[in-house]
Amino acid sequence: MDGDRTAAYKVLLSMEEKGSWANLELGDLRYDKRVTSPAFVRALVYGVTESRLLLDYLLDHCIRKGIGSTDPKTKTLLRLGAYQILRMDSVPDYAAVSETVKMARKLTPGRDRFINGVLRTLGRTREEIPMPGREDPVRFLSIRYSCGESLVRLLLGQLGEEKAEAFLAFAETVPPVTVRVNLGKTGRDILAEGLAKKGFSAVPSTLSERCLIVSGEGALTETEEYQAGLFSLQSEESSAIADLADPKPGDLVLDLCAAPGGKTCAMAEKMDGRGRVIASEVYESRVPLIERQAERLQLSIVEAVCRDASVPDPDLAERADLVLADVPCSGWGVLRRKPEIRYRDFGEGCGDLAALQGKILRAAASYVKPGGALVYSTCTVNREENEDVIERFLAEDDRFQIEAQLEHGPHIDGRDGFFAVRMGRR
Repeated sequence: MDGDRTAAYKVLLSMEEKGSWANLELGDLRYDKRVTSPAFVRALVYGVTESRLLLDYLLDHCIRKGIGSTDPKTKTLLRLGAYQILRMDSVPDYAAVSETVKMARKLTPGRDRFINGVLRTLGRTREEIPMPGREDPVRFLSIRYSCGESLVRLLLGQLGEEKAEAFLAFAETVPPVTVRVNLGKTGRDILAEGLAKKGFSAVPSTLSERCLIVSGEGALTETEEYQAGLFSLQSEESSAIADLADPKPGDLVLDLCAAPGGKTCAMAEKMDGRGRVIASEVYESRVPLIERQAERLQLSIVEAVCRDASVPDPDLAERADLVLADVPCSGWGVLRRKPEIRYRDFGEGCGDLAALQGKILRAAASYVKPGGALVYSTCTVNREENEDVIERFLAEDDRFQIEAQLEHGPHIDGRDGFFAVRMGRR
């Protein structure tokens, strides 16, 4: 069997049966010796995940009882084959069908003829299958952009049809690879030159002076520059939040909900080895993620701890110069990076999530000393989790006032969706 397609199948099946996350499942690829092209595997996994509703809609027209009548293994193989037929120009239809059928003979004995027939029917009739009309915008956008109706309704309510569609169309694009330069160890231009010698193209970000947009073949994490801690993988939007926080050498900085530690380390890099950054994470299993990043970057001022950010720690009351509350959120802003989010059921909104965010923000505020700063951030464009949370907080606590704010989104400036507010304590 094809090792790359088999690896993609296993990841997708695990996601189907266990609800696991693509990025976590794909993290083990480097240990699979049968994989010859990790990039192809990732393209299949993310492509099938992003297009799942559309694939199922089209496959329903090729299966008498619908794809819902199939078992998880058969369903996964059908989606894998269908995605290659419909979305991968580099894979001929006959190859998509034949390779999927070969896998079926091994993985789902007795179902290979059924899978062969369905995929051949799809390849032959795909242009004839009617799509939902725009008279029902929720149904149309849900199928066309393969996004759950729950999220579509909320986007339509907040953005209107034109901006909601632009938002969903953006979620189909491939995000750039961005690195944050460790300016304490090297310069942005120097790193770009070093990466160019290894076959990578690196151009400066227009959003963060510490970031480079990188393209090219090969694994950046295997370069000597990465191993030496000269850069980290981080989106420019995320890096810009650490820039907004703007810690100073000698500060006591608290980073709540910190794992995997990107913003923690981005702030620590600006402190010239002086001060202290306490990064807390509620899940003990994720604390080592922060520690490994800090160790690779040689950031000795970072201390990672397991702590619930929603519960105030009296020992830290009014001691911090800077607190970052990068709270758990709906993640609407990073759909193209985390496609699983598009299928969550958000019901009528994110009220429970907003309540937790407000609780964390109030706990964070208790740590800020007079004259200090508090930063609240999310990777969503949902007003309920952004502006509404901040407005309620400021109405309850008049010690704080807004000093700076940033907001990005596909419908705003063609970027991933992020929101951040820096508030100073009087």
